[in-house]
Amino acid sequence: MKKLYLIILLFILSITLYNCKKSNLHIVVKQNWEAVTPAINLGSTNDLTDISFFDDNSSIISGTYGILIKTTDGWKTWQRLSTNTNISLTSCFMQSSTNYFTGRYTFLQSTNGASFTSLNSLPNNTDYISAIKFTSATNGFVIKTDTLYKTTNGGISFTPIYKGYYINKMQFTSTNIGYLAGGITFGSVSNGSMYKTIDGGNTWIDLGINSKEITALYFVSDDVGYFSNFSGDFFKTTNGGSSWAKTTTITNEYITGIVFTNELNGFACSYSGEIYKTDNGAVKFNQDYEANSTITKIVKTPVSNSLYAIGNDGMILKRKK
Repeated sequence: MKKLYLIILLFILSITLYNCKKSNLHIVVKQNWEAVTPAINLGSTNDLTDISFFDDNSSIISGTYGILIKTTDGWKTWQRLSTNTNISLTSCFMQSSTNYFTGRYTFLQSTNGASFTSLNSLPNNTDYISAIKFTSATNGFVIKTDTLYKTTNGGISFTPIYKGYYINKMQFTSTNIGYLAGGITFGSVSNGSMYKTIDGGNTWIDLGINSKEITALYFVSDDVGYFSNFSGDFFKTTNGGSSWAKTTTITNEYITGIVFTNELNGFACSYSGEIYKTDNGAVKFNQDYEANSTITKIVKTPVSNSLYAIGNDGMILKRKK
């Protein structure tokens, strides 16, 4: 009887340790986020793909079936814009209170804050847009599959300037310094890539990342940054990507987004619907929220550092203060 009791106890302990390992600390989920419900019909099966802020009060969100919504009063009220397409939009960028960009295969622009037209300034093929970023009123960048395009006239025309290895993520930390990242996984083989510019995106250098596919990237400054890979490993740099040190692993998680409010405090979201929080520079993560579907992006407002997340099934979340 004692032997049977011991076997049962060890089995329960093993399950407990597994669950604890997945969240790196907690078994009990902390629901530190609340749902934001726009007073418009997004459809319960529509997935949200990207979010962009112009300021703390103004933002746009893109999604499947041509969805693009905007708020200009701090998420109190929302408006659904006319994109003239039923194709899922994969990226968006809010350049001003009335000038927006979005797209999937075709690059779309709104100059009146209400409706979109096609610019026809990028190749209209099956390559999809994965990232849009403008560093000024005229200078901007778009990743279309694995090619980086640059415009110097506000999107009227683009020039291909760099081709990376399955790049799909982009962040500029200043006017001159920016990063690209991505990679691909085929079965048991997974390879990541990362590139850096120091001249405003005119030229790029391969940082020679030795990692699996990079699934999320965030730089706190020109020099301090983090990324996660296909295996849930987290890495940190303090010298602008010249070298990286592994900080931790969130086991059995595909991390879809990272954001940091400073060098130590950050958040990560996952394909399985989890949000994790760190207060020691990604050395350890605590579980902060658990959703019923995939969380695709986690972001902060430009000034106040308020935190938001979006995901599948029309999910919009805001972190409680």
